[in-house]
Amino acid sequence: MRCHRCGVARESLTWLAPHARMTKRLQQHLEVLLSLLPVKHVAQLTGLHCRAIAVERTDE
Repeated sequence: MRCHRCGVARESLTWLAPHARMTKRLQQHLEVLLSLLPVKHVAQLTGLHCRAIAVERTDE
């Protein structure tokens, strides 16, 4: 989050794995979509950048 007074701050989410870029539920959803569709179409459906999806796909 960006605050004009405090600068850039990050919120701590106890239920999210450390350094995770996506929740497990979103990652599972992407995996299902990727089994059916090309990365480009998944990106268009989810609003995520193709590279973000490709990174998650190669991290498996």
